Amino acid sequence: MKSDDRLYSILGLAQKAGSLRLGQFTMERYLENQKAYLLLVAQDAGSSTKKRMMELSKRFKVPLIEWGAKDEFAKIFNRLVAAILVTKEDFVRPFYQEGGNLKS
Repeated sequence: MKSDDRLYSILGLAQKAGSLRLGQFTMERYLENQKAYLLLVAQDAGSSTKKRMMELSKRFKVPLIEWGAKDEFAKIFNRLVAAILVTKEDFVRPFYQEGGNLKS
């Protein structure tokens, strides 16, 4: 299994485990009250989305990795997704080992 395929599978498992938050408003509400461990932003996300997610990352001190593609995220979540908040530490390590570029 390719590295990217493995990471996309991990996202699917994390979704089933209830360990992801999708959407800027949902992410902000979650971060105001609870800790998150990683913010993933699709490499093909728009520049304004990347900027907003970088600001969110800095504001709440959540590491940000630019990795993946919106169309691949859409296959997992059945909707267009450009950013994903990982809320359980167990699902984070593979992204540091094999994922994209750590931005913050």
